[in-house]
Amino acid sequence: MFADCALINRRNVTGDVSSSYRPNRDFFRVVFKSRVIGAAMSLLGFEDKSSTPSKYTLPKNMTALEKAAKLKVLHDLSAKVVDSFVFKDNVAEKVNNIISEHERRNVLNNQGLTPDGRFPCRFPGCKSSFKHNGKARRNHELAHNPPVQVENEPFQVSSTKPSPPSRPEEMKSKDDVFDYNCALLTDGYLFFNFLDAIKEGDGDRLIRQYKYFMLHCKADGTHSTKYALECLYQLFLVYALLTPRDSVCFVWNRSVNNHGKKACNIPLDESTEHSNNFIKQCIRNLGPNITEAAVSRVCKAESTTRLILENLDESLQRISRSGSHSESSEKKDLDELLKKVVSFQAFCEIEGRKYIHFKDFKRDGLENLDLSDLYQWINRHKRNVVLGIRNKITLQHNHLHLFTLPLSLHIGQLIYSRFFSGKSSVDNCTMFADCALINRRNVTGDVSSSYRPNRDFFRVVFKSRVIGAAMSLLGFEDKSSTPSKYTLPKNMTALEKAAKLKVLHDLSAKVVDSFVFKDNVAEKVNNIISEHERRNVLNNQGLTPDGRFPCRFPGCKSSFKHNGKARRNHELAHNPPVQVENEPFQVSSTKPSPPSRPEEMKSKDDVFDYNCALLTDGYLFFNFLDAIKEGDGDRLIRQYKYFMLHCKADGTHSTKYALECLYQLFLVYALLTPRDSVRFVWNRSVNNHGKKACNIPLDESTEHSNNFIKQCIRNLGPNITEAAVSRVCKAESTTRLILENLDESLQRISRSGSHSESSEKKDLDELLKKVVSFQAFCEIEGRKYIHFKDFKRDGLENLDLSDLYQWINRHKRNVVLGIRSR
Repeated sequence: MFADCALINRRNVTGDVSSSYRPNRDFFRVVFKSRVIGAAMSLLGFEDKSSTPSKYTLPKNMTALEKAAKLKVLHDLSAKVVDSFVFKDNVAEKVNNIISEHERRNVLNNQGLTPDGRFPCRFPGCKSSFKHNGKARRNHELAHNPPVQVENEPFQVSSTKPSPPSRPEEMKSKDDVFDYNCALLTDGYLFFNFLDAIKEGDGDRLIRQYKYFMLHCKADGTHSTKYALECLYQLFLVYALLTPRDSVCFVWNRSVNNHGKKACNIPLDESTEHSNNFIKQCIRNLGPNITEAAVSRVCKAESTTRLILENLDESLQRISRSGSHSESSEKKDLDELLKKVVSFQAFCEIEGRKYIHFKDFKRDGLENLDLSDLYQWINRHKRNVVLGIRNKITLQHNHLHLFTLPLSLHIGQLIYSRFFSGKSSVDNCTMFADCALINRRNVTGDVSSSYRPNRDFFRVVFKSRVIGAAMSLLGFEDKSSTPSKYTLPKNMTALEKAAKLKVLHDLSAKVVDSFVFKDNVAEKVNNIISEHERRNVLNNQGLTPDGRFPCRFPGCKSSFKHNGKARRNHELAHNPPVQVENEPFQVSSTKPSPPSRPEEMKSKDDVFDYNCALLTDGYLFFNFLDAIKEGDGDRLIRQYKYFMLHCKADGTHSTKYALECLYQLFLVYALLTPRDSVRFVWNRSVNNHGKKACNIPLDESTEHSNNFIKQCIRNLGPNITEAAVSRVCKAESTTRLILENLDESLQRISRSGSHSESSEKKDLDELLKKVVSFQAFCEIEGRKYIHFKDFKRDGLENLDLSDLYQWINRHKRNVVLGIRSR
């Protein structure tokens, strides 16, 4: 190529393609065309470009044939050139050396490995084994009498690196000129096929090109590692990671045609560069008026501005200079190069022709590609993708759903479905009885249809229970008295704020410890064991090769499918019986056994259990709402753990909510990078007014934005169009800011969007009086409700921890395998 460059005097061509891509590409196109025509002339027997082939008979009346028939003849001739000078005979052998993962596993399964993973000697009765299936094993088997005869030896994955030639004659027989020009022809076809696929917008052809480029980049070694990896991950996205719809979009939305002409597509990233150049020019024209707001407006209006300018130029008949590069005629250069190729017989293989610089030139660019290493490299990155190590793909294709507002609605519905019933009006200190007592007629059992009144009513009920529990435990007679069962510090009013808060926290802790936490909570937590502990349990069992539990009496060959009562009874029947110490911990259900005596049922106090449960769930729910208001991401994530348990205990009614909570935890603790995990935890709410504890969830903020946009769209009236709606959506935040500033300058009093709240003091006093008089937080044996009879205080009592454990691990495996349950 350098000699050709000097021959046609292309002085703007350099060896650095990144600094002069266009002249290098144009020069390579001329060289490539000369090689294509030269190869065809050599193979088909053309004397010059205008003659007829002497080694190929053209159809009669060639000029009279239809276009399709002429194209068929041309394709046949082109195929002959490609088959002769592009493809080598050993390509099929290389392809056969690349075996699939499925075939590789079959190979390993046919080896008959020992339990410790070694290769046994195949002579009957020989107990030798070997780490590798190699020469040592084969020599050992041949040393037996008679030697081991092995048929159908498993196929080995081997390197494709060629062995050095055994005779000097083999080196002399090579023709460097022929090999160099055939390699140039091959790589030229690959390169210009790629460029043509971009111009035609042919996504399928582009993806096929990525396969070839991956092999060439991998063969190039460390210089092209990142490009080989990018090609590989492009194929992963298309064939495995994306949905069929997204895969089609990813394949075909890779280029854009801005002018509508045939074969004039350009890559999307090049189109972005053109857009950036236009925006930079507009920003430079701003001069001293440049501001952040001005730049933002320029960026948003870029496409519209370009369209206006183009229409203006057209209406004024202004001749604007085209952005495309002018191309000089390459006919003279092509003829000069073709003359050189023909005279030098570049495509006639003549033994012994040598280049000085390109001595012993390798025609096959993939000759140094080790297929064994390629196979391992591909499978290593397949495992990396499965394990989520490729952060770029994980972030692009994991849908990070914040899920805050829907969860608060569902948790509120769970609370009402457990504590609120229209049939419980006769049961004092229940939510429906309290609703009737303070006459809250806008409260219903369906939280989704009336969330705000239901939430406000539950807040009043919860406050009455908190104060009532504190009065019962600490010995208050009324809200303004001092506790009789707890001694307050002297000079309480003179203490600093921090000291007062410490006293308040101590008192609150006593209430929580007495009425929220039950004694058996720690036992339940201890029953949930980790995957690592479970594996240790199984490994300590000493299973038989077929996965059964053996009898632990010395010499006994009995085995059992389960480590249960049958195995224990069998071991006890031996003389002496088997003594087992430190029996492995079993994962079992936490469902309580039914009471053995009727007295246990009578000892329960439904009133006490109901109100303690109401207090517990109230703390959980309002802690969640308070975490949203404070923007406390860590507290929100902790709440998801509790909500996951409650939704799981609720059964099929809350399956999708339990799953969503679990996947939120997966994202935070496993799937996201540390940086994105912190963002996901803390970017869950927004404060639009800057006031303390006034954050709202991001999805609620989006709803407010949607309502504003809908109002703007309604005001368009008959002028509504797709372009108008698009402009309204893009200008939403700016329009709101302008309207707020206008209202402020005109001193216009606008009605607040927040809901007015009536004073709840009277309702709170009424409910508190009922709680105290009914001794709701004093445990009195035998008190029963009619509707809430035998009320279960623990909401997680029906949660099967064994099933929970299996459910979590099942979804952990689904995440590893890339399977999403919904």
